[in-house]
Amino acid sequence: MEEDELREHAHMWDGTENWVLSAHYWTRVTLTVVFAGERPSVDELAALRRLREEFRAIPVRELKALLGDKSEVELGRFSSMESHEIEDRAARLQVPFSIRSIGESGVDYLPIQYKDGEEWVMLIDEDEELADRVTDEMLKHGVPIVSHIEE
Repeated sequence: MEEDELREHAHMWDGTENWVLSAHYWTRVTLTVVFAGERPSVDELAALRRLREEFRAIPVRELKALLGDKSEVELGRFSSMESHEIEDRAARLQVPFSIRSIGESGVDYLPIQYKDGEEWVMLIDEDEELADRVTDEMLKHGVPIVSHIEE
């Protein structure tokens, strides 16, 4: 059954139709605030509130109770540009903690067909594994790749 499902999409790589793979290159950075001690100081909590909008509405006392004895707090995953903006803002504010950044990057492929002067996208939403297998087959069969760099 699985092989039959894959064969149903062979037109995407066998050359009978005009398909390409749009390569979307991406970078994401996870930022984590690392406090100087085993738990955040009042100064660090105040700086955290100045740095990020989501902490501004929380009073320092409440934020201290929320974070408890944590020596670090993850700010989230951001685009490369957003992470630089946050790190630059932290430097301007001269925050009393450090920010650890861990980057990851990758590429996602999206099958696209050009038909009658228009771009058609093939989405296989209902089965992610099948979508990955179709993309792998397209890559194996040398379907042309067009690039798109996501910031």
